[in-house]
Formats: sequence, structure tokens, C-alpha cells
Amino acid sequence: MRWRVGVLRSGAENVNWTDAGEGVGWQDARDEAVEALYRRAELEGAQEFRLLVGEQEAYCWPGVTEAGELDLSNVRGIMSSR
Repeated sequence: MRWRVGVLRSGAENVNWTDAGEGVGWQDARDEAVEALYRRAELEGAQEFRLLVGEQEAYCWPGVTEAGELDLSNVRGIMSSR
């Protein structure tokens, strides 16, 4: 099953699909996509991200902590396991 990750950068109108791959099944594809999303968020910071696994789409907005650090606590739980 195909997956891809994209970022909607500040000031952009369109998502830039940055990462893609193919997993053996839905769960494998989801796990690979979530890991790619996590790595992308570490690089890009607090942006709007898109995750597409098969035909399922999810959105993610990592935040910033009170200390000004990137908060990725919501990334790994996106698009829960079936």
C-alpha cells in the first residue's frame, strides 16, 4: 500500500509532498508514514503536515512547548492502528 507525507509551509498554497513509500499492508504503510512524518517534523518544525496512507488522509500540527521546543507528542498517534 502506498503512503506519502507532505508539508504545507507557511505562506504556501499547496502541500509539498516530501516523502513517499510503499508498505506491505495498511499497518506497515501507516507505520512507515508515521516515522517519515516524525522525521519531517523534526526538520521542518511547527508546520501543517499531511499524511496519506492508501486513500486515508490525516492532518497534523506539531506545536511548541512553553519552553519554545517543538512538541511532537501528537505525531506518533496519528491515524491510529486499525
